Amino acid sequence: MLDSPSSVHTRHVLFIGGFDPKGASSFYQQHKAELGHYSVLSGIAHTLGARQRVDENRHTWTTLSEHPTGTTSTVFEYLAWDDVVRSLWARSPIELSRRGLRCLWNFIISGSMVRLHKLAPATVRAALFPYVLVLLALVAIFIGTLFIHWILLQTVSTYSLVVMGTALAAVLATGLAWRGLKGVPSTWFLRVVDFATTQAEGQSKALEMRLNAWTSRIRTLLEEPHADEILVVGYSAGSSLAASVLARVLAQSSKDQGNRLNLLTLGNCVPVAAALPSGTVVRTELETLGASAVAWLDYTAPIDWGAFPLSDPIAVFTPQAHSAHAMRRFVSPQFHLLFSPATYLLLKKNKYRVHQQYLQCPERIGTYDYFAMIYGTHTLRQRIAKI
Repeated sequence: MLDSPSSVHTRHVLFIGGFDPKGASSFYQQHKAELGHYSVLSGIAHTLGARQRVDENRHTWTTLSEHPTGTTSTVFEYLAWDDVVRSLWARSPIELSRRGLRCLWNFIISGSMVRLHKLAPATVRAALFPYVLVLLALVAIFIGTLFIHWILLQTVSTYSLVVMGTALAAVLATGLAWRGLKGVPSTWFLRVVDFATTQAEGQSKALEMRLNAWTSRIRTLLEEPHADEILVVGYSAGSSLAASVLARVLAQSSKDQGNRLNLLTLGNCVPVAAALPSGTVVRTELETLGASAVAWLDYTAPIDWGAFPLSDPIAVFTPQAHSAHAMRRFVSPQFHLLFSPATYLLLKKNKYRVHQQYLQCPERIGTYDYFAMIYGTHTLRQRIAKI
């Protein structure tokens, strides 16, 4: 916990969520419940205001946080894009499989798969798991067909028993793989990778219009002096969108916004779009961020198979232009310190739950403190300096 005097009395948070068809209402209710748990855990009173719909793409609420060093008022602005998500959502398993195979082919022939595997082997292997399952199923069907053929055409023999045993083994392997699939949100992986491809290739006009609208919104906020800190938060697939929007703001701004404007990403997915050959715009935006004084703090857990932990996409994808920056840090949230050993073991087994933990209240207060970062008395730059 930081113990220096309060420096943030007013903050404006702009939150961009992941590739999720659920909207602001669902997020607000979950946020309200988790903030309630956090208030009890931290002993800090947080008064969460009612959600107000500004327009179809923006929702806001104000939170008053009573800290020992002073009161912080935070306007939390939820930048909605669930309508865009629904427009890109594969409606059937066949359509999702077709898109998944297309993405797999693109990542393999471009060499992007190898590059991403070097950054996060567990994430890439988890993403490949559905394809392995399909392959096992096809093998099981083929061997099962042979088994039925031999049963129908001849009496039981040593050879047919071998075929029978092989068929049963294949079915068993498929069953075990299917059981393992329950612990890995494979369809979610396919959807996120498909979206990253769409983003890299600029295929969605609706998404591009939304990014431009968010860029204009942040530029307007920067012209207003009311907030001590303007904090852009990108979660999961929203981390890539947050980085893109901030780069556009910087490219259109005539002055350095590094002191008030900060970027927080959680469950970083930026490398997926940046690794593709078609991701030229994404890499250019990373260069813009790398050349700025904006503070960027990313928390991504090594046990999170849905993200790329400890990977600075600016250093990885634009190494010739930008070296490490003191105000750009990619660190682990150290979830193992936020829970009892028993709870942490359960958390590790549920990969979907791990990816959600960034936005939820833990059992213990630790270095990673989501609600302190968005409702606390210190800027993101101050927190980075203490890491």
